[in-house]
Amino acid sequence: MTKLRGDIVGLYDTGFYQIGDAVCESKDTFNYGALPQFPPEHFAKVRAKNAMKQKHFLKGVSQLAQEGAIQVYKTPFEETILGVVGTLQFDVFVYRMKAEYGVDLDIERMPHQIAKWIPNKEDAEALRRSSNNLVVADYKDRPVIIFENNFSLRWFEQKHPDIELRDSSHICNGLTSSDGQLMNGLLFLT
Repeated sequence: MTKLRGDIVGLYDTGFYQIGDAVCESKDTFNYGALPQFPPEHFAKVRAKNAMKQKHFLKGVSQLAQEGAIQVYKTPFEETILGVVGTLQFDVFVYRMKAEYGVDLDIERMPHQIAKWIPNKEDAEALRRSSNNLVVADYKDRPVIIFENNFSLRWFEQKHPDIELRDSSHICNGLTSSDGQLMNGLLFLT
């Protein structure tokens, strides 16, 4: 493939690439800074109304999560929980699932407002058995605890001062080289 400065390359992707990834010929790579991931403030349990559409439901949830439109969490019972920054994102999610994947949804809003990541998986397992708060897993199977409000978060921190909680998952996937620059999801060859 001949490449010239300023060329834009389109790639067919079956879900392998993530937002922030870059493709290069060189073996020299480096990491971009972490992409901003805003902690969700609104949560809802979602499921397909028609069980026969479960495959379409899972595909749609996965693809919309890869776009960064939603954050997805799973309970130990494999329930799907969405986390969003603003409630309008729920409406957009419902619309896109119907329009793009043909899936009608049951959506149950939850009173939870705060998500914190738990770096130590052993702490998460202990909390699953003893905590009144909801312990779930994010899309990379990292443990997350979801609190209803600031009071429940403060109470938890006072009761469990030895358990570390983080504001985000600290995601950083992007790789590139000096051969190209990634802008708005496209690789510009330089």
